[in-house]
Amino acid sequence: MKKIALAFFVINSLFSTTFAQKTTDLLQQGITLAIKKQYDDALVTLTDFIQQNPENADGYFNRGIVSASLGDLQSALLDYSKAIELNPNYTSSYINRASIYSNDNNLKLALADLNKGIELSPSMAEAYNNRGYLLSLQKKYDEAIKDYTKAIDLNPSYARAYINKAIAIQAIGDRPSALKLLNRLIELVPNSAEAYFNRADIYKSMNAYDFALNDLDKGLLLNPNELNAYIERSQLKDDMGDDIGAIEDARKAITIDANIAEAYYARARAEYDLPNYIGVIDDCTKAIALKKEYYEAYILRGNAYDYLLEYEKALIDYSKAIDIKPKEVEAYIQRSVARGAKKEFVGALSDINKALMIKPGNYSLIAKRADIYVVMKRYKDAIMDLSECIRLQPDSAFTYYYRGILKDSLNDSNGACLDMEEAFHLQSMEAFNYIKEHCPNIASTKIFQGIKLEYEGLEKEKKKAIIKVQSFAIQMQQH
Repeated sequence: MKKIALAFFVINSLFSTTFAQKTTDLLQQGITLAIKKQYDDALVTLTDFIQQNPENADGYFNRGIVSASLGDLQSALLDYSKAIELNPNYTSSYINRASIYSNDNNLKLALADLNKGIELSPSMAEAYNNRGYLLSLQKKYDEAIKDYTKAIDLNPSYARAYINKAIAIQAIGDRPSALKLLNRLIELVPNSAEAYFNRADIYKSMNAYDFALNDLDKGLLLNPNELNAYIERSQLKDDMGDDIGAIEDARKAITIDANIAEAYYARARAEYDLPNYIGVIDDCTKAIALKKEYYEAYILRGNAYDYLLEYEKALIDYSKAIDIKPKEVEAYIQRSVARGAKKEFVGALSDINKALMIKPGNYSLIAKRADIYVVMKRYKDAIMDLSECIRLQPDSAFTYYYRGILKDSLNDSNGACLDMEEAFHLQSMEAFNYIKEHCPNIASTKIFQGIKLEYEGLEKEKKKAIIKVQSFAIQMQQH
């Protein structure tokens, strides 16, 4: 099946935020409203407090949290900076301002703020966790793991630090240790949905799909509104052949948020298998509307158009995918197939050659080019490509057989028989039958005669077994 699976689901921690404890009545009201997620009212109340107390750092800090919760990160940045200006030792302001810098990809300033926060409060676990997160973003995993370990030492039940450490450990290739760490977290915090979601990710990477599915189920029981988990479970069910279940999970994700492109793509993947190509086209179109440069969605929609014989539309989608990711081979392969279906073999050949420029020496691509050469009746070129395939994978009986057939087409009977002999030794029944008819010198050898008797014996037993099954079936019908 022509489909790209997207592996996209890992839950990383966000930066922690804490509300200041020094309060007046008005400040306390603002904090209470914020805790209740009544952010607009909290913003008004905290602004009133600041107007009455312009030198109070707590007011700016807590208003910064509210502004960040409302998505106004620039205002949050200004408020955290003002809190630091009024109180240069305000650790939580450094920690939260670092989260804003990180969101803007200003990792240098974010790291400076976290270093300052750790200097001021060396026992704050959140600061070490967040600095580890920044180091992970920079792929400095060994340093990140040290920070996560420190955070866990300071707070042994700090779930986010366990999860981030597990992700970093997995990134350096030590899946067993990452798995062990998450097992420990689940023992300590059995209601951590994130722990189950991230352990599922590790199980999936180990192809332990049943375990991954079980963890996603448990995580969703704890947090039934985690949209990404439904998308991940949809893709997992699709990979496991449960297309109906995959579609249902994608639908749940769309119900939670109808503006997530990946949810529509997940549903399209399962619809492709049913098959429901009209549904695939509809959902991929929705995904593309939400995410303009959605490479995988263009490929999958192109596949659906292919099966509906709408090759022009398929070609448009594959070409768009190539524009998005010109160094990915999949779109070139798919466009080559579509062009071949339209009998545009020169264009099909051109696409495979472009793919080979990206992945020179790739066995599958060379074999595909050989197929195109055969259709174009360029048998010598096809034989050259098949010879390269044999060099790359010398144990392929089919490739020897294929090359032998082409040599036969060029009246190279000796070369054809030599290839068939190689295919025969690699247990090709087709080559065995060819040799019987066309290669008397090989067919007369003792080795061939001995294996011929073995093959013929197997064929007789196979025919007897078929007759027995047919006879049994007739008897059952008579009863």
